[in-house]
Amino acid sequence: MCASTPGEKTAAGEQSRPANRGVPLVSGTLACVGTGMLLGGHLSPRARNEIEQADIVLALVQDGLIELWLRELNPQLESLQTHYREGYSRRRSYDEMVERLLSHARAGKRTCGAFYGHPGVFAKVPHEAVRRARAESIDAWLEPGISAEDCLYADLGLDPGDYGCQHFEATQFLLYRRRVDPAALLVLWQPGVVGDRSFARFQTGPAYRQLLVDALLRAQPWWTFGGLAVDLVVLNSEPGSYLMPLQRDILALRDRLVHNVQNSFGLGTALASGFHLLR
Repeated sequence: MCASTPGEKTAAGEQSRPANRGVPLVSGTLACVGTGMLLGGHLSPRARNEIEQADIVLALVQDGLIELWLRELNPQLESLQTHYREGYSRRRSYDEMVERLLSHARAGKRTCGAFYGHPGVFAKVPHEAVRRARAESIDAWLEPGISAEDCLYADLGLDPGDYGCQHFEATQFLLYRRRVDPAALLVLWQPGVVGDRSFARFQTGPAYRQLLVDALLRAQPWWTFGGLAVDLVVLNSEPGSYLMPLQRDILALRDRLVHNVQNSFGLGTALASGFHLLR
């Protein structure tokens, strides 16, 4: 948590934003706000105010419809999506976005970066922009929004306070063999780009996602052997056909693992945990 001096008070007596400590501020400011996951419905009053009062708004959101809606709040809006290009390193794209945000704040503008979800969750650009801005004595902060994680708890009726919750990025989960507490909730993020270490792809193919399924299938018997029944549900979006090779491969792997577990641990003819392959 960053230490800061008190900021100005709003009419309701609420802290408006953190202020940089002990340094004179450049006249420009940078607020990185979260727009949430639902068009218009997740935007907080504070985030909306930053968007409406900004001299310039730079947006990185899910689609063009949300950009159009944000433009109604502030016509001085520019999209950051133009920095994404197929085969172009996302690291370079992120650096360009950060520099674009900072260029307006350095010029003395009240600058707002609008990012879908929460600007601090799986969002490198807002964090880096705020860090660099503060290093240059520019007043900068994050304004929280409703993230996909928040929606997950509400949609599935989960409470992380019941058993705990652990979050891993899917590629890191596979590469670094992260230790999992099977008694707690496990959330794996960004499975759509699992296995991509180039930062230049927007999606990896079924073979990469199969690696993630394989890892979870291999972990499930060990969790069961440890006394914890864990159901694994896999949703296969493979196009329907007579062959359905991915469907057959997953089921064959499941059968091999069940056979190995029964031979190794003597669990009998059935596992306590369930495996459900849905289409």
